[in-house]
Amino acid sequence: MKPNRPSRLIRHIGFPIAAAGVLFFTQPALSEAQEPAQLTTTEFERGSEHQEVGILQQLLVEQAGIDSLVITEKYDADTEEAVKRFQEEASLPADGIAGPHTLGALLMLSKGDEGVLVEELQKLLQKWGDDQIEADGIFGPITKQAVKAFQASQQIASDGIAGPQTFAKLAQMEQSGKEAEIEPLVQAATSEPAAGDEGATVLEMEATAYTADCQGCSGVTATGINLRENRQQKVIAVDPNVIPLGTRVYVEGYGEAIAGDTGGAIKGNKIDLHVPTKEEALSFGRRTVTVTIME
Repeated sequence: MKPNRPSRLIRHIGFPIAAAGVLFFTQPALSEAQEPAQLTTTEFERGSEHQEVGILQQLLVEQAGIDSLVITEKYDADTEEAVKRFQEEASLPADGIAGPHTLGALLMLSKGDEGVLVEELQKLLQKWGDDQIEADGIFGPITKQAVKAFQASQQIASDGIAGPQTFAKLAQMEQSGKEAEIEPLVQAATSEPAAGDEGATVLEMEATAYTADCQGCSGVTATGINLRENRQQKVIAVDPNVIPLGTRVYVEGYGEAIAGDTGGAIKGNKIDLHVPTKEEALSFGRRTVTVTIME
């Protein structure tokens, strides 16, 4: 486990340049300040006037290709029309309001992103896909897997990147309120792997169990999952050389889990299963289990 992560900020917005494998942006003349702007608002509408409106306008120009839009930092009629145009092209509700679905679709949220829009995405996934995901504003391996599961359930490209297609589907769910329609699909994606699945990696491993309250533990896993706030979270500690962190697995007698933690004694074909209470950990003891790598 590791200490809690620091503050959450969405990635910088602006003209794209590549640096160290991460997408950063240089800031145009939104203001005379040299520091890059950051998007901390989840909804803009007609009449809004703020530097972050300029960021939205810039996204509409650079990401959506609406070259005629002038960056004024004012949410005027032209900005509203540009938002509607993007929403129509992205199959989003064309109301002219730049809310979480529209902003998320423009940003194409992916692993490594942080901030209020990631948190809004996680809340949507909680409601319409994976009710065990934590809305912590950090797009880590758990969020990526939840996005992929939702995408698979909606029969769109399952790449783990929340872009226009993903947010369009989430918006449709929000409008219709038909949560029951995706439940069987999500459940199917998290059920026990069928025997004989082609390409599945199956390992025999020695398993023990632990809790978030173990002596010397912070309660936060190596991938940032707060187990003290998520007692029912199915997480296993692994040797990353055997099972990479972020991998979805199915553990015999435990169920589907995420390889989200490490441990000093967890080497080779050993795993440690997170359970809610010390009593359950003691009761589990030490046993050999079958672990199926789900991806």
